Amino acid sequence: VGVDILPTQIEYAQARFGTDFRQFMAVKTLDGIEFPPKSFDYVTLIEVIDHLPRIDIEVFLSKASRLLKPGGRLILTTPNYASMWPLVELAINRWSDVSYEEQHVTKFNFFTASRKLRDIYCRFDDEFEVEFVTTTHFLAPFLAAISRRLSDRASSLVDHRRWRFPFGCMIMMSLKRRELTASASDAHGF
Repeated sequence: VGVDILPTQIEYAQARFGTDFRQFMAVKTLDGIEFPPKSFDYVTLIEVIDHLPRIDIEVFLSKASRLLKPGGRLILTTPNYASMWPLVELAINRWSDVSYEEQHVTKFNFFTASRKLRDIYCRFDDEFEVEFVTTTHFLAPFLAAISRRLSDRASSLVDHRRWRFPFGCMIMMSLKRRELTASASDAHGF
């Protein structure tokens, strides 16, 4: 299931990629995402969390926790503000019509991303286990502008689970949904 706030994006995705087992739906808010508890093995938030204010991140994490099966994964990506990303953003802000200053409202970096999620969502440690936090392979995203094959080669040189260079431009996180005890499930309304 793919969701987006733009109906035109959903129409395009549905027309191009929709099948009986692959659906796309437009939602106006996070509250518009309604499925039974424990419906999904994976939930992904790709390049979105940085566009959300803290309160929406809290709502999203709660919703993801509710939707994930025990042992399911929440996969997040976001710009890494401990990299050269701030310089890229500054250049984009200055020389293009796009302004990331207005768009990136919650900023993460490799060193504090897990702690920031814990600060935002008080039940984080009860509901999630951080499997790994890594970054893109330094130049791989920029090589894609030259050659996708070259970018893929660069990113495959070191397995992402062993790549610990903290200054890659994008953070990738895998959060595993913890098993809840019966009393914890009741307390959280699952």
